[in-house]
Amino acid sequence: MDTKKALELITKLADGIDPITGEIYSSTSPYQKPDIIRALFKAKEGLEVMIDREKRKKNFPERAGEPWSDREEAEVCEQFDRGDDLSDIAKKHKRTIGAIRLRLIRKGKLENIPYQR
Repeated sequence: MDTKKALELITKLADGIDPITGEIYSSTSPYQKPDIIRALFKAKEGLEVMIDREKRKKNFPERAGEPWSDREEAEVCEQFDRGDDLSDIAKKHKRTIGAIRLRLIRKGKLENIPYQR
């Protein structure tokens, strides 16, 4: 089940509505109990955060945020020393330009100066 569908279902339950039939739950239903409603709203908040993260992740390269290997760091340094453009290096490694810059700064290849787009 995708996250958006789960959010739809949890939202209806939190609102006291049967997500299958659309009927409002009776006052004796567990879905009308305050602690259950609070728990469902917490679940709803969590699903909204997940959806937001999924949206943001789509805008990043495939390997953004993944750990770096020693080999990959060495390749980035070699490509930089060769004069390759940072955007080309980022594309090759499927990472952001900012991640490439930071790695080069940590390796002493670049000065830590503000990035200009």
